[in-house]
Amino acid sequence: MIVDVGYKSEGMIALESGDPAVALASLATGDSDIMQPLDSADTRSAVKCYLALGAAIDCKPGLWRVKGTGGRLQAPDGVIDVGNSGTTLRFAAGSAALLAG
Repeated sequence: MIVDVGYKSEGMIALESGDPAVALASLATGDSDIMQPLDSADTRSAVKCYLALGAAIDCKPGLWRVKGTGGRLQAPDGVIDVGNSGTTLRFAAGSAALLAG
């Protein structure tokens, strides 16, 4: 099923945690900046997960730039280890449902 809402939304979203920001930016179309990201083990797990699913993520101190997939994820080459991050696991499982095939 493909849903086309027929408009483009732009703006800024403020999130408290890094995991959801990485997931949303990775699924978005175009570039997203995550400013002052929570640099934790869980957030780094999210970065590794979405890199494996095809997002391009450049992590610099204070600013992570994400080139989103537009919801067109690629199948990972192997197992994605989310570490102990339950939030990443939940977002990744839902995101994996977007994979073709």
